[in-house]
Amino acid sequence: MLLIEGHTNADQWLMSGTHRGTYLGLALSGRRFEVRGATFSEFDAHGLVVRDTNYVDVRALLAQLGFA
Repeated sequence: MLLIEGHTNADQWLMSGTHRGTYLGLALSGRRFEVRGATFSEFDAHGLVVRDTNYVDVRALLAQLGFA
């Protein structure tokens, strides 16, 4: 989902992959994951990003990797 108004936008996304390296200091688990998140952005008059705020469900990610 993508919402745009003026010089701002909000989008919801789904990230998936396989944990094949260290993340937040946690050793690789080799497990697959799928986690949702959202990004809120502000743009200047030239269309360049001046602020990006990202939210991700870290608890769900850690649970899928076997750390929560």
